[in-house]
Amino acid sequence: MWYHHYRVSSNTQLTSNIHRVVLESTDTPISKAKAGEFVMLYIPAVGELPLSVFKQKEEELHFVIEDYGGASSRAVNLHKGEMVGVRGPYGRGFTLKQNTNYLLLAGGSGAPPLLKFVEEAQSTPGVSVTYLLGARSASELFLLDEARSMGARVMVSTDDGSMGYKGLITQLAEKLLSEATYDALYACGPEQMLLAAMSLAKRFGVYFEGSFVRDVRCAVGVCGLCVMEGTGRLLCVDGPVFSLHELEAAQHGG
Repeated sequence: MWYHHYRVSSNTQLTSNIHRVVLESTDTPISKAKAGEFVMLYIPAVGELPLSVFKQKEEELHFVIEDYGGASSRAVNLHKGEMVGVRGPYGRGFTLKQNTNYLLLAGGSGAPPLLKFVEEAQSTPGVSVTYLLGARSASELFLLDEARSMGARVMVSTDDGSMGYKGLITQLAEKLLSEATYDALYACGPEQMLLAAMSLAKRFGVYFEGSFVRDVRCAVGVCGLCVMEGTGRLLCVDGPVFSLHELEAAQHGG
């Protein structure tokens, strides 16, 4: 594989198992990534890790990485000055349209692509964004001020009620959908949350897109490991973002 070369610029711990890692290009940076697209991060002697781009500034790449074992454990422990490789971006991202009222649901480490979407929405005419971040407790919430600084209305939910709405993020979303009109509901997080968000979108007649997670290896549609069950779609080339219509059509052979 051919990689763009990057040096670790900083590594900041955001929660007990989530870090913000910033890379700086040492040759030619990757092309501009769209919210929801992903790259493959190569760590020497470890392997590759698929990651959504959280922020991109000229020669810098910002990632929010959760430690869930394997290569991710090494990624959250990268030290300043270490060299890594990056290839991509790959996949399809979220759709951004003018004059649209968006409701975004970020479940835990599902925040990065939606924060990137908030950033892109800043310069899009007539767009308003309500950004919801859900977690088990207040100690697991992160980058709220960053979302606010980009113009989003920010609300949080915690399972234990230690901050914001007490309950699931989808319960908070249901409350908001019953109180106001939204044009689109976008979500990224655990699959159970995505399925609940899809049900809400159907119930309230709101356009839906969700970013899903599968085991990605090649990222170019060759190995077939990231197939979406029941649809035949490959997450790395057809996704990782899918609309409700696309998923339902694929399940019915459309």
